[in-house]
Amino acid sequence: MALSMECKTCIFLFSLLLRPRSAFVPSATNISLDCHNFINILRWDYSDHETLKPNFEVTVKKLESTPKPIRVDYPNLQCDLSAFSSPDNDYSVAVTAVVGLNESLPAPPNGLTFSYFHSSPSEQLCSLDLLPVNVTFQPDVGIMISFSHPAVLYGQ
Repeated sequence: MALSMECKTCIFLFSLLLRPRSAFVPSATNISLDCHNFINILRWDYSDHETLKPNFEVTVKKLESTPKPIRVDYPNLQCDLSAFSSPDNDYSVAVTAVVGLNESLPAPPNGLTFSYFHSSPSEQLCSLDLLPVNVTFQPDVGIMISFSHPAVLYGQ
């Protein structure tokens, strides 16, 4: 069954009304990630948080995978991302403000990428403190140097 041009126009306009909009919800600003010793805290600012009282959706994903959304309720302006610390992965994170059915554009627009892998191309490389090293002399063997694996020391 063919639809008339007026009907197609009405369906298109109605579908625009049902989609989340970003025109009335400002995006988060000053997105920053502190990531050290497998503790990752994402922070952001929001200028209208007292007026709009937005909730936030933090979208985290391993590069080349499906995103995992995390809801952050008003008035919080930070999110613990410590579960995303595998040195084998690069991650991307973005923050979207949500007020009712309206959403802001994600911030930063292309996401913030981070990793604990020292050769990662991510824009933010996370760090670990140097591990304590034990040096002991063992007769008939010589000097033995030992240290704990970072995953044991930092609880991964």
